[in-house]
Amino acid sequence: MALGAKAIDMVRLVLSSTSMSVGAGLAVGIGFTLVFDRFARQWLAESSRDPLVLGALAILLIAVAGLACWAPARRAAAVDPSEALRYE
Repeated sequence: MALGAKAIDMVRLVLSSTSMSVGAGLAVGIGFTLVFDRFARQWLAESSRDPLVLGALAILLIAVAGLACWAPARRAAAVDPSEALRYE
């Protein structure tokens, strides 16, 4: 922001980098769930492939990650760059 970036650009940068990390983690997690389900069927009677549960948990994960990143990004975007540089 000290070089001329707008506050919304800073928030967008933080949220876009976070969304890539969350998306990759979600894809790997669902992949591991489906692979583990094949092995777990030998010992368990039920399956962990319920699309409703997987979808609900994916939405919950995305919402929590978005809120966890949005609040600090907004607070950091609200700080005046000259004030932040003055205290360092």
